[in-house]
Amino acid sequence: MREVVGSFTGKKVGPTFFRGSNPIDGVWATSDITISNACIMPVGYGIGDHRMFIIDFITSDIIGSNPLKVVRPTARRLINKLPGVTTRYNEALNKQIEVHRLIERAGQLDRSICSERKYIKGLIRLDTELTHYMRYAEKRCRKFKSGRIPFSPEASLWIKKTQVYRSLLKYHAGKIRNRGNLKRSARRCGIENTLSIPPKVLYERIKVCVEQCDYFRKHGKSHRRKHLNDRLQVAKDKEDDVAEKQILAIITREKEKSKWNRIKYVLGKQRAGACFKVQIEQNDGTITEVSSQEEVQQAIWDNVHLKRFYLAEEAPICNGDLRGMFGYNATTMTARRILRGTFVFPPDFEKPPERY
Repeated sequence: MREVVGSFTGKKVGPTFFRGSNPIDGVWATSDITISNACIMPVGYGIGDHRMFIIDFITSDIIGSNPLKVVRPTARRLINKLPGVTTRYNEALNKQIEVHRLIERAGQLDRSICSERKYIKGLIRLDTELTHYMRYAEKRCRKFKSGRIPFSPEASLWIKKTQVYRSLLKYHAGKIRNRGNLKRSARRCGIENTLSIPPKVLYERIKVCVEQCDYFRKHGKSHRRKHLNDRLQVAKDKEDDVAEKQILAIITREKEKSKWNRIKYVLGKQRAGACFKVQIEQNDGTITEVSSQEEVQQAIWDNVHLKRFYLAEEAPICNGDLRGMFGYNATTMTARRILRGTFVFPPDFEKPPERY
């Protein structure tokens, strides 16, 4: 290794400490590190009383010429905890296996007379094909929703109307040819005379739908709570205990999430910093606020040392006779006698019950 600043500048490094006359600091690097610039700042530019070293080197020496690309992780659609996901996955996968005759082709390959190389190549091909079917079945498990608008029947109706009107605009532009699916979707949303609506009216209706979607984006939580309570009442009337528990879990989870979102909004972004004031609880129950540095440090130390580190003292095992006889590390005289087999319990000692 070589000293970077001296070898780059070609000059001798001077004192690096403001009271010294010889260099006591330095930066060393191996020969495979390419230094593009290096310097030493005067005293006072860095933190403390030593001079600050600034080294500039190329990025490829640290992370290489082909760095790993960081991408956003994708969520898994196959989650067994969600009801119905496993069933839909198995149905979609079995259907693909049956349509493409994967089991029959595997049996034909096993019964065929061929070389070992062709046999392994055929198995790898079938395995790769099965992997594609599994990925397809995983995508069919459940749908991802943005969650920008809380789900409710009213909000869902306006979202679907917006999609139908935009699809009608594409139909008038010649981009959609399947009229049957378009009319069927419009009929489900309560839209009549679908294909005879002019584009000018479609734009006006889309504008109204967007306004309604904005309303549900802001005030949709109340409609969401009403919808969940209605479904909960329906489950109670049907005496469906499974559905009732699932709906109650959804209500509890969303209530907790809403509470913490409000807390984070009020508190704002958390910023790290020093503690300048603390509150101390006195023996009489009153609370006193201290602000001097010595009192703050002493209060923090007392809270950490006397309370947090001594929580185990309240355990029942630490309040019995064994604690005094053995201690923490079992290094007492009583513990040594028990290990040697020479200890005799006193008559008044309460022995623990034997376990079989």
